[in-house]
Amino acid sequence: MKTKLSIFFLILSSSILYGQENKKQTWSLQGGYDIMKPMDEQYGSDIYSVSVIDEFHVSPKFFLGGGVGVGLSDVAVFHIGVVDEDHLREQTSVLKFFGRAKYKFNNAPSGMFLNFDLGYALCLVDDYYGNSFNPLGFYFSPSVGARFPLISNSDLFFGAGLSIQKVKIDTQLIGAPMESTGTAGYVLYIGVSF
Repeated sequence: MKTKLSIFFLILSSSILYGQENKKQTWSLQGGYDIMKPMDEQYGSDIYSVSVIDEFHVSPKFFLGGGVGVGLSDVAVFHIGVVDEDHLREQTSVLKFFGRAKYKFNNAPSGMFLNFDLGYALCLVDDYYGNSFNPLGFYFSPSVGARFPLISNSDLFFGAGLSIQKVKIDTQLIGAPMESTGTAGYVLYIGVSF
């Protein structure tokens, strides 16, 4: 785990130094909303997140970078035989580290782009009931978006896409073992780049 985080921070710091040295760096602040649902459809999760992203220009249309984000997950957990409403809504905090590849379709001030995020999520706070739906592990999120100029050297952008996330599901209250599964969901985001 420490090795993976060390590699991520090495890549991120290298991109920051390269971008500052070559004046081809873009910083972004992004707010997002993820809707995740695993295959068995017993569980679901909404994640509200804020991310800081650093990108540098590889070419006029292609960017590489990385970011870190924090999120609050509001989880719906449905168990057969559990009728207490308090057990059906849970919250947990998530920390995400990710790399990003971006392709812009044109060099005009406004236009469309593709994002490909690949990262790792850590659950910061487990719930106190023993039932949990925790994003934990690798995730992949491709998306398409649009950008529009604001004031000098800044853009407003928004996008939508898919998210594939590994999660840990802990169902101690109903006597089931802990399990890991994958989820697929939708991602919506809006942000400002500088």
